[in-house]
Amino acid sequence: MARQPDDPKALPPPAGKAKAKGGGAPSGGKRPNLVLSAIILVVVMLLALPQVLILAIGMLPTWVAIFLIDQTKEKYASFCVGGLNFCGTLPYLIDVWTGANTTMAAILVLADVFSLLIMYGAAAIGWVLFMFVPPFAAMGLQVLNERKIAQLRERQRKLIEEWGDGVTETPDTPEEKARKKRQRLLDK
Repeated sequence: MARQPDDPKALPPPAGKAKAKGGGAPSGGKRPNLVLSAIILVVVMLLALPQVLILAIGMLPTWVAIFLIDQTKEKYASFCVGGLNFCGTLPYLIDVWTGANTTMAAILVLADVFSLLIMYGAAAIGWVLFMFVPPFAAMGLQVLNERKIAQLRERQRKLIEEWGDGVTETPDTPEEKARKKRQRLLDK
């Protein structure tokens, strides 16, 4: 027996609503597997604990930017801060890799005020760049656009001098041409 069109069960669910039977979880593997992520995290921490410590503490401004401050889809602030923060953290990460590569060596790096100053100072430079470079770039683009407009107006003026005022008229659309033709026929 076929369902009637006005049967509410025959209609598809509204957009954005999760299926009640599926528990609300999206299908198709879109949700990250938390168990697998936890296993990978444990393995990485066992194999590279000194590096994980330096990255976790040294990259704190980046974690704050990603998870707390930068709520935009593009994450421009996170990229700017994170890139420079990583540049400030990388020398100390390389020191631990090439040196003792122990947890104590990582703790000594993190206990040094100057190393933290460089890591966090690089992140601060990232924030400064994120705050001040876009307005300056916008001003530069505005100046370039105004210059281009002035050049085009000068070129337009020269064309009008050479060809007359007819070059400034907009071409007629096919409908406008048909209307003018009918008007000429009616005038005869």
